[in-house]
Amino acid sequence: MPWWNGERVREHSDRLKLALTPEDFETAAVSGRTAVLMKFQDASMLEGDIDNVDALHVLGMRSFQLTYNYRNLLGDGCLERTNAGLEKLLGLNWLRLFRETIA
Repeated sequence: MPWWNGERVREHSDRLKLALTPEDFETAAVSGRTAVLMKFQDASMLEGDIDNVDALHVLGMRSFQLTYNYRNLLGDGCLERTNAGLEKLLGLNWLRLFRETIA
Protein backbone atom coordinates (compact mmCIF):
# COMPACT_ATOMS: atom_id res chain seq x y z
CA MET A 1 0.00 0.00 0.00
CA PRO A 2 2.19 2.86 -1.21
CA TRP A 3 0.05 5.61 0.28
CA TRP A 4 0.23 4.09 3.76
CA ASN A 5 3.92 3.47 3.88
CA GLY A 6 4.62 6.99 2.64
CA GLU A 7 6.21 5.87 -0.63
CA ARG A 8 4.29 8.34 -2.78
CA VAL A 9 5.01 11.19 -0.37
CA ARG A 10 8.73 10.34 -0.35
CA GLU A 11 8.79 10.20 -4.16
CA HIS A 12 7.50 13.77 -4.23
CA SER A 13 9.09 15.13 -1.07
CA ASP A 14 9.87 18.38 -2.89
CA ARG A 15 6.11 19.04 -3.06
CA LEU A 16 4.56 16.88 -0.31
CA LYS A 17 5.02 16.41 3.44
CA LEU A 18 3.34 13.67 5.47
CA ALA A 19 1.47 15.36 8.32
CA LEU A 20 1.71 13.32 11.51
CA THR A 21 1.54 16.25 13.94
CA PRO A 22 -0.01 19.73 13.86
CA GLU A 23 3.49 21.17 13.45
CA ASP A 24 3.90 19.24 10.19
CA PHE A 25 1.22 21.42 8.59
CA GLU A 26 3.14 24.55 9.49
CA THR A 27 6.44 23.04 8.31
CA ALA A 28 4.85 22.14 4.97
CA ALA A 29 3.40 25.63 4.51
CA VAL A 30 6.67 27.38 5.36
CA SER A 31 8.58 25.16 2.95
CA GLY A 32 6.04 25.64 0.13
CA ARG A 33 4.89 22.01 0.22
CA THR A 34 1.44 20.45 0.61
CA ALA A 35 0.73 18.61 3.86
CA VAL A 36 -0.77 15.15 3.33
CA LEU A 37 -3.08 13.84 6.06
CA MET A 38 -3.84 10.12 5.89
CA LYS A 39 -7.50 9.47 6.67
CA PHE A 40 -10.41 7.20 5.80
CA GLN A 41 -14.03 8.05 5.06
CA ASP A 42 -15.33 5.27 7.31
CA ALA A 43 -14.02 2.53 9.60
CA SER A 44 -14.19 -0.39 7.15
CA MET A 45 -10.37 -0.44 7.02
CA LEU A 46 -10.39 -1.86 10.56
CA GLU A 47 -11.49 -5.15 8.98
CA GLY A 48 -13.55 -6.14 12.01
CA ASP A 49 -10.77 -5.62 14.56
CA ILE A 50 -10.78 -2.45 16.64
CA ASP A 51 -7.10 -3.07 17.52
CA ASN A 52 -6.19 -2.22 13.91
CA VAL A 53 -6.45 1.45 14.93
CA ASP A 54 -3.03 1.10 16.54
CA ALA A 55 -1.48 -0.52 13.46
CA LEU A 56 -2.92 2.14 11.16
CA HIS A 57 -1.68 4.90 13.48
CA VAL A 58 1.86 3.52 13.20
CA LEU A 59 1.48 3.62 9.40
CA GLY A 60 0.50 7.30 9.50
CA MET A 61 -3.30 7.44 9.81
CA ARG A 62 -4.33 10.35 11.98
CA SER A 63 -8.02 10.68 11.19
CA PHE A 64 -10.98 8.60 10.14
CA GLN A 65 -14.68 9.16 9.87
CA LEU A 66 -16.50 6.56 11.97
CA THR A 67 -19.24 5.76 9.48
CA TYR A 68 -20.51 6.94 6.13
CA ASN A 69 -23.32 5.31 4.16
CA TYR A 70 -23.22 1.71 5.35
CA ARG A 71 -22.74 -0.28 8.54
CA ASN A 72 -19.25 -1.14 9.70
CA LEU A 73 -17.59 -2.27 12.92
CA LEU A 74 -18.18 1.05 14.69
CA GLY A 75 -21.72 1.90 13.71
CA ASP A 76 -24.46 2.26 11.19
CA GLY A 77 -24.15 4.65 8.29
CA CYS A 78 -26.71 7.20 7.23
CA LEU A 79 -28.41 4.74 4.84
CA GLU A 80 -29.03 2.12 7.56
CA ARG A 81 -32.37 1.90 9.40
CA THR A 82 -30.84 0.92 12.74
CA ASN A 83 -28.50 2.67 15.16
CA ALA A 84 -25.75 0.23 16.18
CA GLY A 85 -22.11 0.30 17.13
CA LEU A 86 -21.75 2.46 20.22
CA GLU A 87 -20.50 -0.39 22.42
CA LYS A 88 -17.39 -0.77 20.24
CA LEU A 89 -16.66 2.95 20.42
CA LEU A 90 -16.72 2.92 24.20
CA GLY A 91 -13.86 0.40 24.16
CA LEU A 92 -11.43 2.72 22.39
CA ASN A 93 -8.92 4.71 24.37
CA TRP A 94 -10.02 8.04 22.87
CA LEU A 95 -7.87 10.18 25.13
CA ARG A 96 -4.71 8.36 24.00
CA LEU A 97 -5.71 8.62 20.35
CA PHE A 98 -6.49 12.31 20.71
CA ARG A 99 -3.31 13.05 22.66
CA GLU A 100 -1.06 11.24 20.16
CA THR A 101 -2.75 12.91 17.21
CA ILE A 102 -2.32 16.46 18.48
CA ALA A 103 1.02 15.96 20.25
